[in-house]
Amino acid sequence: MEGTNEEIQAKLLDPDVISLWERLGRYARGRMGLLLYLNQKEEPVKVGDLATSLGVSMPRVSSMIHRLETLRLIRRAKRKEDQRSTYVELTPLGKEKTEEIAARQSEVIQQISDRVGEETLRRFLDDAKTIQLVIDDIIQEDPSCCD
Repeated sequence: MEGTNEEIQAKLLDPDVISLWERLGRYARGRMGLLLYLNQKEEPVKVGDLATSLGVSMPRVSSMIHRLETLRLIRRAKRKEDQRSTYVELTPLGKEKTEEIAARQSEVIQQISDRVGEETLRRFLDDAKTIQLVIDDIIQEDPSCCD
C-alpha cells in the first residue's frame, strides 16, 4: 500500500497537475470568475458578499472591481435601503462581454467532454469536489497542516 501512496503523492506534485489547479483557481477567483458570478445575479451584489463567494480577500476583490470599472464592464451602485454598503453590477458592455466569455467557456467544456467523454468529466468533477471537501475538513481540523 505504501507504493500506492508514494505514486499518488508523485502525481499530485507533478508540475502539470499543479499548473492545472493553479489555472483553474485563478480563473474561478479572478476577474473572469467575478464577471461570471455577477452575470448569474439579477440584482447588484454587495462587495463583501462577492469576496466571500469568490473566496478572495476584500483588498483583492476591490482591486478586481477597480480594474473592471476602468474597462467599463462593471459599475458600483448604492441601494436606497442600504446606503452604507457598496454594491456592484455589470454594465451593458460587461453583460455583453460576459455572455461572450460564457459562450466560449461552454464551447471549451464541450470540447473537453467530447475528448474525454461526458461520464469521465462528470466523475472527475464529482471526485474533485469530494477531495476539496476532505481538504477543507483537514485544514479546519489542523490549519497548520498546509503551511
